[in-house]
Amino acid sequence: MRCAALGAPRVPQSVSWTVRQLGRPAAIVKSADGEDLHEDDEEARRMKWITILLVPAVILSLLLNWLILWQLQNARLALGDALAAAAEGLSDLAQERIEYEFTIEQEVPVATSILLTQPLQVPVSTTLPLSTTLEASANLTLQGMQVPLQVAIPVDLRVPLETQVLVDVGALPISTTVAFRTQVPVVIEISETPLADYLSRLQEQLILLRAGL
Repeated sequence: MRCAALGAPRVPQSVSWTVRQLGRPAAIVKSADGEDLHEDDEEARRMKWITILLVPAVILSLLLNWLILWQLQNARLALGDALAAAAEGLSDLAQERIEYEFTIEQEVPVATSILLTQPLQVPVSTTLPLSTTLEASANLTLQGMQVPLQVAIPVDLRVPLETQVLVDVGALPISTTVAFRTQVPVVIEISETPLADYLSRLQEQLILLRAGL
C-alpha cells in the first residue's frame, strides 16, 4: 500500500518526552508517619518547615537590629548632652577668677649708712655724785697775834644734772637682719589671660561636634 511505502509519520522529540512524562506514574515516598506522599507534597512540606524556622530568625534579627539602633540613638543623645554640658562649663570657666594668697617669709639682711646732716640733741638727765675734801687755810688774829689755821672740810653731795647735749653724728652705719613675713593676695581673671582664647576655641569645637551628631 501507499501508506506502507511512505512509512509512519515521525513525532517530534519534545512531544514524545511530554507524552512519556504524562504517562509515567508520580513517584511515591513515605512520610515520617508512614503515609504515602507524592514528591510535590514532600517539597511543600520541606518548604513549610524552612519557613517556620526562618520566620523566628528574621523576627529575632529585626529585634536585635532595633535594639542596636535604639542603643546607638541613646548613646548619641547622651553624647550630645555631655557635649552641651561641657561647652556650657567652658563658658562658665572663662568667666571665673583664680584667687589665692602668696605667702612671703624670709630674712632680709640690711647693711647701709644713714648720713645725718643736723646734729642730734641728746637730752641728759642724771645725778652727779660729789665726794671730796676741801682744805682751807686762814690766819686768825688773836690779841695782835697771827695764828695760822688749817682746816679740812669733807664734802659728800649729789648734784642733779639736766641738760641738752648736741652730738654731731655724721654717717650712721646700720647693719642688721630684718625678718620679713607677709601674705600677698593674688587675683587672676581668666578672661584676661591667654587661656580664655583657648577655652573659646575649644567651646566652638564642642558645639560643632554636637551639631554634627
